Amino acid sequence: MWEHLHPSDVWFELSEELSVKHLGRSWRKDAGFSAEVAALSKLYTQRRDAIEEAERWLRAQLGFFMLRDLPKVEPALDFLAVRGLLPRGSRWRVADLGAGCGTLSLGLARWARRHKVPCVLEVLALDRSAKALGIFEGFARETQPPGRLEKECVPIVLIKKLCDLEMEPIEALVRGREIVFAGFVLNELRAFPSLSSEARLGDRLEHAAEWVACALGAMADGGLFIAIEPALRETSRFLQRLRGLIIEKGFDVPYPCAHLGPCPLLERERDWCHAELPLKLPEPLRPIARQAGLRFEGLSHSVLVIRKGEPRPGDPLEATLVGGPIPMKGKVELHLCHAKGLTRVDWLWRDGDVPPFHRGSRVRTNRPLEGQRMRAVRDVQIGPGIALEGIKDDTFEAPP
Repeated sequence: MWEHLHPSDVWFELSEELSVKHLGRSWRKDAGFSAEVAALSKLYTQRRDAIEEAERWLRAQLGFFMLRDLPKVEPALDFLAVRGLLPRGSRWRVADLGAGCGTLSLGLARWARRHKVPCVLEVLALDRSAKALGIFEGFARETQPPGRLEKECVPIVLIKKLCDLEMEPIEALVRGREIVFAGFVLNELRAFPSLSSEARLGDRLEHAAEWVACALGAMADGGLFIAIEPALRETSRFLQRLRGLIIEKGFDVPYPCAHLGPCPLLERERDWCHAELPLKLPEPLRPIARQAGLRFEGLSHSVLVIRKGEPRPGDPLEATLVGGPIPMKGKVELHLCHAKGLTRVDWLWRDGDVPPFHRGSRVRTNRPLEGQRMRAVRDVQIGPGIALEGIKDDTFEAPP
């Protein structure tokens, strides 16, 4: 059901053209490309503090990770749209921090076109790499008529800024913006104390919370700060802890959490909150993943959406699927995070098919969840928490 999110052949053609233009060589016709992908993946998962020379890894980002990751922002946008939290009007002002090749902004442009949102994205792209910004500009140009991405993306008006995020006040960079993307940023800023030292984790969290709060303070009212990180225990738990500090500072966290209480997944060190779309890699990327020793099923990430606005109480009939669905003998187990904590729900096979939930799904119940264990159907009815049918024709019209 998620395959429609795969990028079309046009994206692969453009990616190869831009690789040749900006990096001097193709990624599709290079037998050593999978080794670059494997090396960058290892840095992402094992030595994130070693990612210094961004341009060295641009080919792997452009030819593999960007094309793979375009759908990652979709579930959050679905939720925000149904809840009426996305910008109104015809021009959305976006800042993309550490934009790279533009993965998150391009993902937003694809989502908006598919849902027929009548808007133009004005994107301020900030990155240390001139080549990365040049690649992003190449994609953005094709979103405008008569570009090859015109039918797949709403138009992007790109403003490039060569910038080191650690050297400039964040308020000046995001002032008046309605959406700010921070993809793989919060855990890579060297200005924060090293995350490798547990003794300094508190300091790092305080630095990050203050930095994000300063950004939100300068954004438009109702502005959305969307942070996406790898689905690793360390980086995910960092976002979970950051969430608590941000709520204390008076901001709203509408997604992925269905409540504003303490995060129950912080109680055990082995738990962490992340989402996983049941999406196979696009066909052209599968042999690369296979050669690089990477999996080609399941698209995982951690996400935190922070809104400039008063914290709003969660709905007691909503929960987030943070574990599972886990097939077991005679049943499927669902781990649901909700206002009262964490509940494991058993869905017996004899009670019918489980809806197509995935880790990270927002679900809705007919009664508040409670206790450590419940049984679906008998104790509680569970269904999807959002439906895109909730996006009406006038959802994105500017207010009068």
